[in-house]
Amino acid sequence: MSLTTVFVSGPGSVVARRSRRLEVRREGCDPVEIPVRETAAVVLVGPVQVTAQALALLFRRRIPVAFLSRQGRLRARLAPALSRQAGVRLAQYRAAGDEQERLRLARPLVEAKIANCARLIAGYRKNYPAAELAAAQRQLAALARQAQQAGSPAELMGCEGAAAAVHFRAVAALNRSPMPFSARRMHPPPDPFNALLSLGYMLALGELMALAEARGLDPYIGLLHATGGGRPALALDLLEPFRPALVDRLTLRLVNEGILKPDDFESRPTAAGRPSARLKPEPLRRYLEQYGLAVARPRQPGGRSLREEMARQVDRLARALETDEAWTAFREL
Repeated sequence: MSLTTVFVSGPGSVVARRSRRLEVRREGCDPVEIPVRETAAVVLVGPVQVTAQALALLFRRRIPVAFLSRQGRLRARLAPALSRQAGVRLAQYRAAGDEQERLRLARPLVEAKIANCARLIAGYRKNYPAAELAAAQRQLAALARQAQQAGSPAELMGCEGAAAAVHFRAVAALNRSPMPFSARRMHPPPDPFNALLSLGYMLALGELMALAEARGLDPYIGLLHATGGGRPALALDLLEPFRPALVDRLTLRLVNEGILKPDDFESRPTAAGRPSARLKPEPLRRYLEQYGLAVARPRQPGGRSLREEMARQVDRLARALETDEAWTAFREL
């Protein structure tokens, strides 16, 4: 049975317990029941309440709960104690302290990310024959070769950063919506396009954190990203191949097809006076529905969904830690 991540949003929403199920209640709407046995994680976006009884039921089933702002920032995360699979965590901690082992394990993630960036661009080129897209593909191919030859995690991270810059310039060329995008900006995202990227990345990151913990891994001890600062470094490592394959692809579709429009967003200044864009409550619910479909739908008839690919990638990395075998990260077909 394939497990799913449950997203709940909307002011006044309450997640409560009803026997062995969750029940989402919102004034003016019929209650929605959610089978806990089919749930991998729960993500609450915005001002959503959860009862102590619902939390107790979730923790009994070892299901984590994440609290996100409407901008997609992770506010807090409640999770059961780590699994008993201490062996894989010990292997992870040893690898994190060995530069060559970090390089061996992180390289497939960067190679897969670069390949997935190139795949996204290739899929659009027949309808968007811009010269900058052909140039981006050539640059990504060169960076893929550099990643194969990188001699340290720092060099590998440099390849990833350079590939991301090339990729986002291509994404800007692929954006045909009335929502301008010129570069990746965050903390906070100042415009609607960046707001969608930030929200999507955080949703996917939460799923990968839950999968890593379920497999016995420590999501805060990274191999590619530096450990520290309270960042879930390993989960960020695992996210890299799914940024272009899931979130960037979904964002382009939603804005180019007009599923989300400029009026669906609002902007509020931060305490420092910087603009911060976010979805309004009703468009946020639509976005979460679209994200849920994108991550759960099989990529081809009889094939695996991206959520299943996430679980498969986590398991492959864990086996590579346990056995010292070579491994491959997720690549789009």
